[in-house]
Amino acid sequence: MDVNLTVANAYGSSTAPSVTVSVGQPPVANFTADPLSGTVPLVVNFTDHSTGSPTSWNWNFGDGTTGSGNNPLHTYLYSGNYSVNLTASNAYGSSSLLRTRYVNLYGGVGSSALLSFTPSTATVSPGSDLSVALTLNRTALGLNGYNVTVGIGNGTVAFISAATGPLWAASSAISGVPSTVVSIAAVDTGGVVTPGTEDVSLGSVVVRGNQTGTTTITITAVSRLEDDFSNPMTLTCTDASVTFATILPLPGYSSPPNDLDGDGKYEDLNGDGKFTYQDVAAFFSTFEWIIAHEPPSPFDFNDNGRIDYGDIIALFHALP
Repeated sequence: MDVNLTVANAYGSSTAPSVTVSVGQPPVANFTADPLSGTVPLVVNFTDHSTGSPTSWNWNFGDGTTGSGNNPLHTYLYSGNYSVNLTASNAYGSSSLLRTRYVNLYGGVGSSALLSFTPSTATVSPGSDLSVALTLNRTALGLNGYNVTVGIGNGTVAFISAATGPLWAASSAISGVPSTVVSIAAVDTGGVVTPGTEDVSLGSVVVRGNQTGTTTITITAVSRLEDDFSNPMTLTCTDASVTFATILPLPGYSSPPNDLDGDGKYEDLNGDGKFTYQDVAAFFSTFEWIIAHEPPSPFDFNDNGRIDYGDIIALFHALP
């Protein structure tokens, strides 16, 4: 529409040139799909019926994927009931329409996922506890529930002292603790883990060291792992490795310090198998951490019964 302004006072009036003002409204999202059911894989044609002249379209197809354009084609690979959402936008705003359980697919096989442990490698002292999380990389079709068994590879080195289920589960069960084999089960009664969810927690275990040594943490059995449509999921597992050592790696280094000459003093602080100035620098930069976390005798280079700055100076003067 055209708008003009007229101003007036006791002496007269004047009118400014008219300007054109565009007035509009955001679109109202609407769409259909065809076909709405079939066997997988199935190509579905989505057609936009939004009013209000949308200029962009954002689709969520319910299987963890998205799309754009007004009339996209999408291929569904797994069986299930999918909710689809369209957000239509223009210069004046946007609106969304969600059609729940709109596309229904059947046949085919269940989805797959990768289970990993975090941390995947660690070094701690004997008698200490290490919390290890179990995580699925992605649930393409959601997750109804699961029952998995976690095992310790070397039971003389460590055992599982405790375990917990995931926070998202209204119902979970732990059996076997404390031992070297523990089961964790959970059911997603609240529908929290939806199709396409990434980094899904399956709970955690606490591993405690009995003595020095290295052990693996692995999934020894999968009694049940179902997606939202009760299909069994294929699970691939990546083991973790835990080393229990009296001497721990210093912060920022992957290997523990070494006693290169067998005198009980660990001059190779950075764990690279050599005694150089870098070890003196590592001692200085991690000095307070060493006092708090390491036994004193391996780092008491001036033999006064404690760790102090004199040990840094003594180590420096011992450099070859």
